[in-house]
Amino acid sequence: MNEIIKLKKHYVYALINPIDKNVFYIGKGQGDRIRSHVKKALNSDIETDKYNKIRYIHNQGEKVLERVIGRFKTKEEALSVESVLIRHVYG
Repeated sequence: MNEIIKLKKHYVYALINPIDKNVFYIGKGQGDRIRSHVKKALNSDIETDKYNKIRYIHNQGEKVLERVIGRFKTKEEALSVESVLIRHVYG
């Protein structure tokens, strides 16, 4: 039973502050998208709430928690779930 399971291409993810355990970003992507935010925040001077939060967490000696919430066959499915979660998290 060495069956290889291929993951669905699209996913929805959350970035979580490890200090207070709060979700501060919900996104959708494929490939390495989930890690791109931290890389960009730490390697640029771009000022956004998201990047400033990532830098703050990094400066506290912590790492942003990156969690895939679900995987989907199509971009449209991922977009639907992303929009529901954004409304849920941010009211």
